[in-house]
Amino acid sequence: MTNKRTVKFGEICREVKISTKDPLADGYDRYIGLEHLDSGSLKIKRWGIIADDNPSFTRVFKKGQILFGRRRAYLKKAAIAEFDGICSGDIIVMEPQSEEGINKLLPFIIQSDKFWAWAVKNSAGGLSPRTKFKSLAEYTVSIPDKVDSAFTLLSKSEATLSALSDLRNSSDSMLYMSLISFAGVNARNLKEFVDSKVNWKLMRVKDCMEICNNARKPISESDRKLIQGNYPYYGPTGVLDHLDHYNFIGQYVLIGEDGDHFLKFKTMPMTQLVSGKFNVNNHAHVLRGTELVTTEWFYFYFLHTWIYKYLTRQGAGRYKLTKDALGAMEIPVPPRNEQEKLNAYFFNATRSKQIVSEKENDSKNLALNLRNELLGV
Repeated sequence: MTNKRTVKFGEICREVKISTKDPLADGYDRYIGLEHLDSGSLKIKRWGIIADDNPSFTRVFKKGQILFGRRRAYLKKAAIAEFDGICSGDIIVMEPQSEEGINKLLPFIIQSDKFWAWAVKNSAGGLSPRTKFKSLAEYTVSIPDKVDSAFTLLSKSEATLSALSDLRNSSDSMLYMSLISFAGVNARNLKEFVDSKVNWKLMRVKDCMEICNNARKPISESDRKLIQGNYPYYGPTGVLDHLDHYNFIGQYVLIGEDGDHFLKFKTMPMTQLVSGKFNVNNHAHVLRGTELVTTEWFYFYFLHTWIYKYLTRQGAGRYKLTKDALGAMEIPVPPRNEQEKLNAYFFNATRSKQIVSEKENDSKNLALNLRNELLGV
């Protein structure tokens, strides 16, 4: 067992409070909000441009400092800054104030289970609890005697995670580009794309797919607690619960009826391919293939398709795809044998992405266990 010594977090790390009234004049061009921090990741992969968005943020951070999301700490958002900029007031800016060796371990200490549990426990507020640095400063840190060895192990695990994340992003891009190239997804002129293909047609969904919404059933969360079971209960973006009965059997494709996920079509799936015995609530349309169009072809074609022009708006950020609008949507229809070949290709691309995602999840668990072992009590 690794020998350890304990110190207070406030002894090795301090909060940095520097502000700017004119970030552009002071040389800052990028900003970070909570939405730019990924749960469980030390890397910052996204940011905003100050000149474009004119954020109201004033807090300054410098390269190498740690950005800790103090609002809703259970989301586990903390990362190392790789550039200078400004950030949200809901982000605590930290930097080390101790010996060189321990400095290297700070990011991993912050990403350990025990540290997050402390942050959540010491958060205050109702719907949006916040953590203060003075509470974090009281956290007891366990430091291994062999700091360099611990740092080497933790760094290697983080490098593996970063490589797998990059590979997953590449897999996402490959699938999206394949859908554009081979299926005409998000083509500027869909008719022109279809006309360039041999024996392809452009059809309305209602003329080539079976819409099976009649068996949908909305069930409140309180009622679902009384009928728990093994059969999935789907909403517009995934499984919401499991019930003791089912209303559908077979293979179908779901597409959301409402929600803001429609605007995230490049990164979020717009469709779900489901099979077996299951249930669906009234916030997702249920469709089944016909002799003209397979269920899988509809699934892949609309998986990352921008359908904004078919949506109606219901309040700020709320969009709805009605049954009539769904039926009016256009879909390219290749010959059946060509659909099946393309479906097989897309399935292979999807499977590659799933394999990488599974390896990434396994590596995340290993990295977390390593942090907890080396830096826990």
